[in-house]
Amino acid sequence: MEFINIALSNLPVTPENNQQPSEGMQTGLDLKEKLSEKMKMAVEHDFFAGIYYLQGKYGHTYRELSTSRNLLQQIYREILEYYIDGTWVLLESAAPIILRTQDAKSKHFLQLGFRDLESSRLFHQRGSNIGKKLYTNQINFYKQGIKRVRRARKYGVLAILESRTPVEEKKEYQYVSYDEVRNPSITEDVKEYDRVLNKMIGLISRQLVDATIQSSTRGYPLELDLIEMHQDNFGAIIPDHPHLLNRFLSEVETAKFHERQKLPDRSRPSR
Repeated sequence: MEFINIALSNLPVTPENNQQPSEGMQTGLDLKEKLSEKMKMAVEHDFFAGIYYLQGKYGHTYRELSTSRNLLQQIYREILEYYIDGTWVLLESAAPIILRTQDAKSKHFLQLGFRDLESSRLFHQRGSNIGKKLYTNQINFYKQGIKRVRRARKYGVLAILESRTPVEEKKEYQYVSYDEVRNPSITEDVKEYDRVLNKMIGLISRQLVDATIQSSTRGYPLELDLIEMHQDNFGAIIPDHPHLLNRFLSEVETAKFHERQKLPDRSRPSR
């Protein structure tokens, strides 16, 4: 649940100040609303399974776990499908300028992105084609697909940033003196996450890269926020997005469990 909670929590949130969301954002909002209901039910059934297990009622435990896992595999599958479509849009948006400039590094990133995208699609296919009640196996396939498509999106972001960076600013084209080679300056070890994020923010602020990408080429409107996508790629919950799993755990209605424990009404009075 923790893994898919990050992806679900990072789906778009309703704009503040009653602003009207775009069509692409509305697609993400509708998906989040639908999957949040399933996630809430999955959390409840998982909680009930834990209570039944402590009571030694293993048949009830199995049924509750099966229901919870079935809901989870549905969430995993729909998230993966949404990610695959979004990644297609990301990579296709990067392709025209890369093919026009023939930048070798950007082209390599783009090829790696399409490779991992195809790999994630195969994981989705495998998860969809196994036994309908092998929920854990389905979840594992979809989980691997999400990991792979996130890597494809990383390559897509790198391809966009590399293709939009002016040639004179690229490291391989900058002048380096002999003294700098012999006595390199000590630089801070910046993590990849921060390095890419800082470069992305810089290019967006200079209007060399669009902050969002909108498209309807997948049959429905999609809107991709590059900064939010970058944060999700590294498995981090976007700062202004609520942690849905914690909320659902705090909202578990134990009264529903107690209702199940009640004895059934007698159909006729006892003698």
